[in-house]
Amino acid sequence: MLGFDLYQNLSAEIGYTSLLTKAGYSSATASHNVTLNGQEIAAVGKWPINDQLSVFARVGWAFMSFQDETNQNSGNNEIEFCYPSGVVWGPGMGYKINEKFDVRAGYSIYMLKGSASGVYSNSGTQTSGQLASSGDIVATNAYLSAVLHF
Repeated sequence: MLGFDLYQNLSAEIGYTSLLTKAGYSSATASHNVTLNGQEIAAVGKWPINDQLSVFARVGWAFMSFQDETNQNSGNNEIEFCYPSGVVWGPGMGYKINEKFDVRAGYSIYMLKGSASGVYSNSGTQTSGQLASSGDIVATNAYLSAVLHF
């Protein structure tokens, strides 16, 4: 994440998030390689508890990329992809070590909506643009980060 303090208790952030990389997940009929990652932009409101400890809340928008590469036991392989987007929000706590360095821990909830953009199969067939599937993706992310103030 890259951020900028707008005011004492308000900042803006932009960054890249990798929420899911699960390679080799197997079911009875296929194995899957699944990824979910993308960019997000958020506003962060901060409220000090004392000189060192503060709580914060983040709210913003995420633009993600989802891909499921399926290797079926029958030999038919497919790659399904979509580009969901939606609200990201969550609480956290920050600890000020000195004037230039903070440590924060937080929890983010991603509420994404999207429809499949397309499916490629190993037969060379491309069904891009078809709505092969649609729905909601809810993902969560707990994190520990360092914040450097310039």
